[in-house]
Amino acid sequence: MKTQPIVILLAEDDEGHAQLIQRNLKRAGVANEIVRVCDGQDALDYIYCKGIYANREPQAPLLILLDINMPRIGGIEVLRTLKADPETAKVPIIMLTTTDD
Repeated sequence: MKTQPIVILLAEDDEGHAQLIQRNLKRAGVANEIVRVCDGQDALDYIYCKGIYANREPQAPLLILLDINMPRIGGIEVLRTLKADPETAKVPIIMLTTTDD
């Protein structure tokens, strides 16, 4: 069985938080490709190869690091959309937040 490297999709709107996450992943020895998007709509477009990502080749497997609070479409709505779709329901998603609540 041939394995494919996991692509990490980082959906984080705050530049400082995104840099911190990427830096710490690299320090931990994670060598996987990290693709960053800045909001929930871009995350969905990347996953479904739509919008500005319409020409990209679908990549699998995928791990998503998903901020809860983002512009346009929030992380909770992205999570609901992906888990409701049989094609993406099994994609692992780690929710991120910096909120005090």
